[in-house]
Amino acid sequence: LLKRAIQKTGFAVSKDALRPAMMGIFFQIGGDGGKAVATDGHRLVKLSLETMTSESEIQFVVPEKAMALAAKVADDAPCTISVDGGYVAFDFDRSRVLARLIDEPYPNYQAVIPVDNEKQLTVNREDMLAAVRRVALYSSSMTNQIRLGIGADEVRISAEDIERASEAQETVPGEFQGEEMVIGFNAVYLTEVLSNIDAQEVLFEFSSPNRAGVVTPLEQREGESMMMLIMPVMLNTYA
Repeated sequence: LLKRAIQKTGFAVSKDALRPAMMGIFFQIGGDGGKAVATDGHRLVKLSLETMTSESEIQFVVPEKAMALAAKVADDAPCTISVDGGYVAFDFDRSRVLARLIDEPYPNYQAVIPVDNEKQLTVNREDMLAAVRRVALYSSSMTNQIRLGIGADEVRISAEDIERASEAQETVPGEFQGEEMVIGFNAVYLTEVLSNIDAQEVLFEFSSPNRAGVVTPLEQREGESMMMLIMPVMLNTYA
């Protein structure tokens, strides 16, 4: 359970030393379950787990390096988490990982999650991921920018690199509810988001081309709820 939380959030941890709180995974654990959150300002992951519980409400930020070590030690057996005096301990059957907590308040991540997302796109995850990877090869190496043109029953994924005089476009079938729209993303970030979802189909939710897109598995795993967010990039024009 802990291993999955680390694996599914670790890719979104920030590398920016100027924002130390975001260089770790944020845990919120209470009687109703727990959340593991990571963000670098460009993408965000929130994994809610019903079976990660605590008698009292606790929250803490663990450095990414310590979490990577814990993931190597973790197995399918239960893990006991203890927080005291600025340290956290992860106790497994035959081992313990002790780490100093990041003593910085975690940003209010809930504030950046858009709630009024009237536009919804459902696509096959593997088809979308494969197309994004292929088209990304023709994007600018400076920006990794790709464009999604979303219509009622398809997504047109395109990219161009003016310096190399290269461009590519692919179409992926999908079901879209809402007015047609065009939105830009960093292909690397979108690839990582899609790679860390297990479901066969994914749901994209949008409000506008200049606000974050919310990505979730169409069918969540039992006992958990996964939500990913990816910030758009500004295109020259929105059609």
